[in-house]
Amino acid sequence: NLCTNKCYLEVYAKYIQAMQRMAHLKTGKDHIRIPLVIMTSGDTDPLTRQLLKDNNNFGFDEGQVMIVKQDKVCALKDGNAGLSMKSKWEIETKPHGHGDVHHLLYREGLVDKWYNE
Repeated sequence: NLCTNKCYLEVYAKYIQAMQRMAHLKTGKDHIRIPLVIMTSGDTDPLTRQLLKDNNNFGFDEGQVMIVKQDKVCALKDGNAGLSMKSKWEIETKPHGHGDVHHLLYREGLVDKWYNE
């Protein structure tokens, strides 16, 4: 962030942790943990994991931050759904995108986990 010199994950972490403190105050329950799920791609996954490690998960408890990595799909080159080719024999791929988040939450078992909690 150019105004605060804080990275986006730190801003999210502080906001979520403030909501957690508010939940503690309102309910009197100390065990409330609001999870953070980060969706990454092959390009962003290693850097995101390193950023979290370098910053001690921005104060989140172990296991409170979950990372789900998008699969890659064939890239389209035009509105006619032509395939984008890296070479004569290789199809270019790209991360699936935000539409994949619901599938990833289900695939990783987070939907059931949160429902049961």
